[in-house]
Amino acid sequence: MTAVTVLLLCLTATTVSAQGGYQVKGVVVDALGPVIGATVMEQGTTNGTPTGLDGDFLLLVKGPDAVVVISCIGYTTQTFKASEVPARVTLTEDGEFLDEVVVIGYGTVKKSDMTGSVATVKADEINKGVITTPADLLRGKSAGVVVTQGSGMPGSGATIRIRGGSSINASNDPLIVIDGLPVSNDGISGMSDPLSSINPEDIESFSVLKDASATAIYGSRASNGVIVITTKKGAKTASTFPNVAVDFTTSVNTIAKYNDLLDADGIRSLIREWFGENSAAEAALGNTNTDWQKEIYHTSQTYDGNVSVNGRVGSFLPYRVSGGLTSQNGTLKGSKMNRGTLSMNLSPTFFENHLTVNVNGKGTYAKNQYANQSAIGAANHYDPTKPVHDPNGLNGFTTWYDATGVINSMATMNPVALLESKTDYADAYRFIGNTQFDYKVHGFEDLRLNLNLGIDWAKSDGVSETAKGTEESYHSTTQSGGGAHTDYDYTRRNTTLEFYADYNKTFAKHHNVDLMAGYSWQHFWSNSHNYSYRISDNLELSNTEGKGELYLISFFGRANYGFADRYLLTATLRADGTSRFQNHKWGIFPSVAFAWNVKNEPFMKGVEKLSTLKFRLSWGETGQQEVGGYYDTFAQFLSINTPGSYYFCRSWLQR
Repeated sequence: MTAVTVLLLCLTATTVSAQGGYQVKGVVVDALGPVIGATVMEQGTTNGTPTGLDGDFLLLVKGPDAVVVISCIGYTTQTFKASEVPARVTLTEDGEFLDEVVVIGYGTVKKSDMTGSVATVKADEINKGVITTPADLLRGKSAGVVVTQGSGMPGSGATIRIRGGSSINASNDPLIVIDGLPVSNDGISGMSDPLSSINPEDIESFSVLKDASATAIYGSRASNGVIVITTKKGAKTASTFPNVAVDFTTSVNTIAKYNDLLDADGIRSLIREWFGENSAAEAALGNTNTDWQKEIYHTSQTYDGNVSVNGRVGSFLPYRVSGGLTSQNGTLKGSKMNRGTLSMNLSPTFFENHLTVNVNGKGTYAKNQYANQSAIGAANHYDPTKPVHDPNGLNGFTTWYDATGVINSMATMNPVALLESKTDYADAYRFIGNTQFDYKVHGFEDLRLNLNLGIDWAKSDGVSETAKGTEESYHSTTQSGGGAHTDYDYTRRNTTLEFYADYNKTFAKHHNVDLMAGYSWQHFWSNSHNYSYRISDNLELSNTEGKGELYLISFFGRANYGFADRYLLTATLRADGTSRFQNHKWGIFPSVAFAWNVKNEPFMKGVEKLSTLKFRLSWGETGQQEVGGYYDTFAQFLSINTPGSYYFCRSWLQR
């Protein structure tokens, strides 16, 4: 465990009120040196203090018989009578903590016991700097995971591919699971990135499920891999005095490199070379030197502030509440995004820690102002010898006319005029919340029952308007210079109910069995409306409304067997039924995997320089039911392939 990790984990402790009159002091160290931020508490009270920069502490307790507990995340807790606390307390690393637990589908597993291809990225390993979306945190952090930035506009969505795409026509996006809740990948106006509704500062870890044996437990949505996100929560060891953390980051954004284009002098030289001196072509050129790329781009700023409060109420209710504000100005003039996030987590325990309840809620509001991206291409093509403004042009901008004095709708439009002519903005709201009840059966603690109830709700509304009498409106056959105004809105609601039972038991020291079986029900609903009219005469251009609804019902199970931490066998099975399809509504998705921990063999005990050696063999089937849109039933048509005939087939796509 590195010193940086220890510092980050241990600083979750905070000073609480000191009481009593018996003085206890000393220094807390580990094998590397002082332990900063370790918690020194008087047992049974809220009286405690963290260790200082040198690992030192001073605590007043009730008397010499008081019990003092010294703890830090990642270390074994030590307990002393106040009169017997040594001057130098040495903490040892907790072996159970270091045996990393990885979050997978419907449960967790020790990293050493994994049979599938799963990569984990922890909070202290993710990318630092100005991060505005969780997709940025994953970039370059896991083999086979490619994160491609979108258009570069504020709030634009990133593309995530795990081991490449699996379909030509259907979605290639991985399934996203946040705190056990599968969420929608559908982007909405103002929040195009499916991950952008989560504050990056709230993320504890990513688990990326890659191969079929790891993802098959998610069946018909797993062909493109699965990303399981765990957010930060209040710790059971947190102080009853709130711990407040504040973070503020700012950055300056600029264009690193412009496209290499001919400037005005280069154009003039080329024209003279082709047509000679004083030609008609040269006479048609302007007298200015305009760099159109620099006219549409500028240096912009990004501001990001976050505050979190975590602690514990009594002995049973850890909590964490956080909020964040992000203001990101785009380098393309006129583009901007403002976003606010609010997150809450409560993790109370009841019935002597047999029942754990995890309540998670994440709300996001984003306001996006979009710049006209048509200006980007226009800046690469527009004549650099022409000025931005011309009193003889349309609305005071340089404009191309044909020989008859009519606006040339075939010519490239003035890039700056394009930015000025269009208004485009959207407001987006999203809430992701779920409550998980995890119960260890009294008298039969090897059996756990887990109920997960969740909702993913999103709404957006926006306005897009091309002003009347602008060059862009004259280039549109439907607007004919009259401009256009569009109002649109979209609402989506996905609800989830999942229940599973898990039995984990070790027999005769070497045989471990973990059996899990469950049921999932999901309902997807959406409604959208789009209305557009021509501004000059209020002529209706379009008026559309769309509604969609579908269901996904699943049964799933997994069986793990391990012998002596050396031989591991995993089998999963999922049956998915969807209302998307009329024929073949159900699909079956099995997998099996075997792993051999060679490092744990007796003949490898003396090989200290080798930390891990494991062989894995796996096979599985996953499916694809994201065929686009919402359908009550999506039929499968089959016919004999005779000359001149045509047949269409759409069913479960398996891989």
